Amino acid sequence: MKNYFLEIVVIICTFSTIVCQEPWHIIGYENRGEFEKRIVFLEDNTHKKFVLKCYDDNQQEEAISESIGSFIGGSIGVPVHTTSIMMSGPLLAEISNGTSLATLHECVPGRQLGKWFEVVEHDIVLKGGVLSERHLNSLAINDDLCDIVALDIFLNNKDRHHENCFFDESTSRYYGIDMGDIFLEVQKIPNIEKDISPQQIKMFLILIFEKKIVALNTYCFLQTIDAKNLSSQQKKALQRLSDTLEHLVAAYSIDSLFNLWMSKSQEIDYVYTKYKQFYLRFVLAFNMYWVQRVINQIHIIF
Repeated sequence: MKNYFLEIVVIICTFSTIVCQEPWHIIGYENRGEFEKRIVFLEDNTHKKFVLKCYDDNQQEEAISESIGSFIGGSIGVPVHTTSIMMSGPLLAEISNGTSLATLHECVPGRQLGKWFEVVEHDIVLKGGVLSERHLNSLAINDDLCDIVALDIFLNNKDRHHENCFFDESTSRYYGIDMGDIFLEVQKIPNIEKDISPQQIKMFLILIFEKKIVALNTYCFLQTIDAKNLSSQQKKALQRLSDTLEHLVAAYSIDSLFNLWMSKSQEIDYVYTKYKQFYLRFVLAFNMYWVQRVINQIHIIF
């Protein structure tokens, strides 16, 4: 069964790589100082809108993370934007910003919750997982928020600020965008060839254990909860969070996450060294341990 799953992942990943063949039209750019023309707003001939994120040679792993995050979320029904990898082609040539790698994001409905520094309507706060009663009350507003935060916990995404979550008033649905920072610590390890000695393994463990990860922080807060003090809405939110996390764990083992990561990197001809692959496996295993502890702690609460 596992082999069939991996084959399906590889097939889907292969078809998600795009060489620009559709009639997209550039309708604007986001000005980011020195990073000129890195965020491009597009529209196709049906007036459907897209965002194109362009990467330089030092940002290839961010493109991989962006693609993995949206793929995993979409595969189990979490409301996130769809993302495809684009390599070269006439559109990137027209943009002419010196890059040949981008991710194409279909725009989600609605509007941003607000600026990252603002207090938004209903006092929603999602960044960092479930860190406080305020976070828990946010999840109780809508099942979509439970699912989005569950995905962030599963992928150790610390970047769910207000600008990375949208609300569509016409359907009362929430959507997550921007998954480029999942397992961000992996991007920070040099992709170099190096011997993996016992001392190096010890260093990896120290690096990993020193990190504040979303699942661990969520687990620590859940330990402070007394079920007798929870409202029915809070209990419902925790149950939804647990259900979605269990779905993710069942669909994506450590091995399947690692293999998905490698297949995405192959799409853009990015080669992970054995040294960095070793570290990636450590990070995935450490995170999965705490994800399971979160699930178990919710079961204990009830």
